[in-house]
Amino acid sequence: MQIIGCAAASLLVHPDAGARAALRKSHWQGEVMGAIASIDLVSSDIARSDRLIADILREVRWLESLFSLHRPGAAIAALNGEGFLDDADEEFLDLLRFARRVHETTAGAFDVSIQPLWRLYADHFSSPNADPAGPGANLIESAAQLVDGRAIGIADEQVRFARPGMSITLNGIAQGYISDRVAGRLKAAGVEHVLVDMGEIVAIGRDEDARSWRIGLLDGRRPMEISEIIELEGMAVATSGGYGMSFDAEGRFHHLIDPRTARSAARNLAVTVTATSATLADALSTGFSAMDETEIEATLRHHPGVGVHLTRLDGTVAILGSFPKRHPA
Repeated sequence: MQIIGCAAASLLVHPDAGARAALRKSHWQGEVMGAIASIDLVSSDIARSDRLIADILREVRWLESLFSLHRPGAAIAALNGEGFLDDADEEFLDLLRFARRVHETTAGAFDVSIQPLWRLYADHFSSPNADPAGPGANLIESAAQLVDGRAIGIADEQVRFARPGMSITLNGIAQGYISDRVAGRLKAAGVEHVLVDMGEIVAIGRDEDARSWRIGLLDGRRPMEISEIIELEGMAVATSGGYGMSFDAEGRFHHLIDPRTARSAARNLAVTVTATSATLADALSTGFSAMDETEIEATLRHHPGVGVHLTRLDGTVAILGSFPKRHPA
């Protein structure tokens, strides 16, 4: 991830009129969908905050059982193995429908059916004495024939692949969806100030110092260094960058594969997206990684209010749409 929360900690009396109780921050950190995750919940009732977090984590683990490729018995594993899924949970269906809409607005750049290509590259480079040039063109072409987000049939409670051998990954959208679910549960419970990071970030209200939540953006050229800070309230943010996982030591082949070329995307170093939904921000940051600025601007016409922080291959930054004001780190 290129985004980290950088809110201050401690204890204070909230300055809002009528507020007298001391606000403290409850913090949880763990792993969700294979990524570091956290919840920072600001409240005057720490015991209740801890109970809320414990209750919500049970739902998070259940959602992982639907979406995670690495969970034995997960719904996605059953679908990939059989080519169909009957009696799918509504959350699974909702996410696939949402993914289809983003597939359409990005002209196919975001595609959950990319998994056959991802598996091809992962298997190739994990083999001893793998050809550094990557898989053969014929293998890439064969795997690419299985990639088509339009070939995922969704009807009632059923999901079916139109072609044998298809498979999907939800890693480019599920973390945002889980972040939205957690944030929604907390808001429904009356929580007014929380920073949720289930791999992608949702900021509600303010931090314990009564300031907007501050999110550090890592430098796309030096992804261990924070280059800028944005302030968020009532917004979500997600980032995608090829540096997140490389198949080869040189980083020429990475996990962000362009479904239209069947090769690792080589348009941008990193893309950060802000939106009112982490699900949307997550999916768009994935799709935008494979798109040029003209294509991104065309997609933004379908998504008013979305902002994009784009780090080009030469290290320069482009700001598109409604991206928040930035501050130097």
